Amino acid sequence: MLCSFSVSVTASSLAAIPEAGDYSMTLLDTNGNTTLAAANLTSRKGSWNVGNALTGTGEAYLAENGNVMYKLDVTAKPDTPDTPDQPVKPAVKATDETHNALISKTAAMAALTSGRNRLDGVLQGFRTAEPGVYTFGILEGGRDRYDTGSEAVTRTWNGLFGVANDRKLSAGDLGYAIFYEYGEGNYDVDGRGSAFDGSGSVHYSGAGAMARYTAENDTYVEGSFRMGRIRNSASEVLHDRQGIAHGYEADTNYWAGHIGFGHIFALSDRTESISRGGTRRAANDVDVYGKYYHTHMGSDAFTADGVRYRLDSMDSDIMRIGARFNHRKKLDDFYAGLAWDYEFDGKGRGSVSTPFGSSLLRAPIEETDIGGSSVMAEIGWKREATKENPWDIDLTLTGYAGEHGGISGRVYVGYHF
Repeated sequence: MLCSFSVSVTASSLAAIPEAGDYSMTLLDTNGNTTLAAANLTSRKGSWNVGNALTGTGEAYLAENGNVMYKLDVTAKPDTPDTPDQPVKPAVKATDETHNALISKTAAMAALTSGRNRLDGVLQGFRTAEPGVYTFGILEGGRDRYDTGSEAVTRTWNGLFGVANDRKLSAGDLGYAIFYEYGEGNYDVDGRGSAFDGSGSVHYSGAGAMARYTAENDTYVEGSFRMGRIRNSASEVLHDRQGIAHGYEADTNYWAGHIGFGHIFALSDRTESISRGGTRRAANDVDVYGKYYHTHMGSDAFTADGVRYRLDSMDSDIMRIGARFNHRKKLDDFYAGLAWDYEFDGKGRGSVSTPFGSSLLRAPIEETDIGGSSVMAEIGWKREATKENPWDIDLTLTGYAGEHGGISGRVYVGYHF
């Protein structure tokens, strides 16, 4: 007596099902024995699963030759005169487990978007930098949480190293730099809706350029562009129905850029210090700005547990509006800032597929979304270079709350030739 049916099938078994007919597969081959009767099938409805990624439903029945067969449920045939001969296919959807792959990709995107803080660390120094060439390096580490509709938690270390130049022009000041960036870290996904959580690691490297022009009235415009390669090693993100992890690696290109505008308002007429190049530094001022960041990460494709995954390219578009207050005492600059970040995009989409006859059965994965608002707060201290001391040192602590939550620390060191 067969009481229930829950069928785990392979891609090859689905591939053997004809693309026409009743979409049936054999569950029990009786070799012509017809002793079974329809009454033996006390529970006929059941589900089928391919690689814990694609699932559907069907019904068992007894064939005339005595075999127990399983007929897959199919999609509804379109009831339109324009498509009278359009065939139906087995009804299929992606399982909850597949959503973890998109959370993993979102974690990789989060590691890339955090690069905006390191860029700001260099750009903030252009206004008070001295004419001439200097080198710089930034190291940053942090822990971040992103609300994806589920949740991704990342722990990353990254760096930015480059060469900059600051030139005094007739109507203002131009600072520009080229740099190399590198980052690595690990992440956890919460497995919402599936039975298993997951984890993985990510690392990336690339290069870019940035520039800021500051007019004599302390209004400025800035921009940057960077590009490189990112690898996502998802060692324990996907699991089969027994809980065995199936790892994969996704390697793709990325590029990012930003543009920003701002104005620095002097809050004091008193000059606290003078730079190596003669720039006067007010005792107190506030920098009010608006910036727009775009990050693009390419698509990924891989196979896990016999199922083909395709994760679409992903974009992040963040607007930041904020202000930073500076208080200088001789060569020391103490600062604090507050900003509002809004993510306009940040959606992750993809699909899973398996062979079916000469075509594919495909289903979309439940998307992720890190869009929404976050608040950023920062505090820091900077020791500015002088004619006697060519070193810049900047220490910053940054925190986030909202759709993006977390905390990070950053160290900047510059040397002026």
